[in-house]
Amino acid sequence: MSEAALRFLADESCDFGVVQVLRANGYDVVALTEIASRTIDSEVIALSYNEKRILLTEDKDFASRFSRSYSNPLPRQCKEIVTRGHY
Repeated sequence: MSEAALRFLADESCDFGVVQVLRANGYDVVALTEIASRTIDSEVIALSYNEKRILLTEDKDFASRFSRSYSNPLPRQCKEIVTRGHY
C-alpha cells in the first residue's frame, strides 16, 4: 500500500470480520476492541481525526449523536457516507 493508502478505525460496533478482510487486503486497520475496553463517542472521533483514519461503525445513530453533542456540524463527507449507508 502506498503512503496515501486508506487507514481505518473500527469502533466496537463494527463486525470484526470487516477488520479481518480489510487487513487481509493490506489495509491499515485499528480495531478499538483490541486497544480499549470502552470508549465514548468524543474519544472515537478524536482518535479517528488525529490519526487521519476513516471511522467504520455499524452504529446508525453515531453521526446524529455526535452532531447533537458538539457545536461543529459533521463534515459534509461524513453526512454523505451516513446518508448513503441508510437503506
